[in-house]
Amino acid sequence: MTTLATPNGGAVESQPAASQEFSVTRALADLEALRVRYEDQTRRKARIDAEIESNKRQRDQFAAKMRELYGTDDLQSLKAILLEKRDQVVAALASITEQVESSQKSLT
Repeated sequence: MTTLATPNGGAVESQPAASQEFSVTRALADLEALRVRYEDQTRRKARIDAEIESNKRQRDQFAAKMRELYGTDDLQSLKAILLEKRDQVVAALASITEQVESSQKSLT
């Protein structure tokens, strides 16, 4: 480093030209890396925003379908309805199974 006198009588240390050039080169490289990261994050944000919108549309379509089929899109109500339907299907299958077993016994 070199010490240079200033017009007001002070002193300033200056870096050699090669060191200053390295600093500028390094700063430009850092800026380029940040630009690339920024662009990647911008693309990622756009993709995530698109996925969110797609998921919202799917949710709305599902809610409309549930209202059409079951008269509600409330999750607790749907759970109760579906559990009741499950119980009805299990009872119907049990009845059919008993009929088949009864028919088999009468054939033997």
